[in-house]
Amino acid sequence: ALSTLEILPIKVAKAKSLSVQLKYKETVNYCLALLKGMGHKWVWNRHLVPVQAVAKLEQTLKLVRKLDDKFCQVTKRITDQEKKVVVSLLSRILYAAYHSENLFLGILANLEIVNMTLKHGLADYSGASFGGLAGAVMFLKQDYQLTTKLVDMALALQERIGRANAAETISSVTTFCQLWTNPQE
Repeated sequence: ALSTLEILPIKVAKAKSLSVQLKYKETVNYCLALLKGMGHKWVWNRHLVPVQAVAKLEQTLKLVRKLDDKFCQVTKRITDQEKKVVVSLLSRILYAAYHSENLFLGILANLEIVNMTLKHGLADYSGASFGGLAGAVMFLKQDYQLTTKLVDMALALQERIGRANAAETISSVTTFCQLWTNPQE
């Protein structure tokens, strides 16, 4: 019999397959069920997701504001395979939620990846998630100074990660942030 850690990559592949087939709601439901089965119940109640996203945003921003300037250079990579799978599933939810017009669930998934980066270390989606957080701060709070800090962090984290998800990081920071914080003439 296969262990849980041996089965997880197969389940992640199914989640990716669902999203590639443009079955976004199914992707969200499948990933939420997998995360819940892994003991990672991060959504209070589907009806309260907007409230939870706003509360989580404030909580996350308090943590980010306190970060040492060297965080991006010294944080280690996540080595725990299960945590890597959790981040991968959260990234699938983020992508599928965005495409199924469930903005707050996408923000919440993004914030969960940022918080996992803060607690456990660098993952392939960390740079893109900090870029997404910068975009959320720009749109929801119009805080140019914090947005600029988050953009810098996203790019510094991405530099450490390498090519994995670099397009998402660059896209989020240029499209949603730098046009407002660093306009070109």
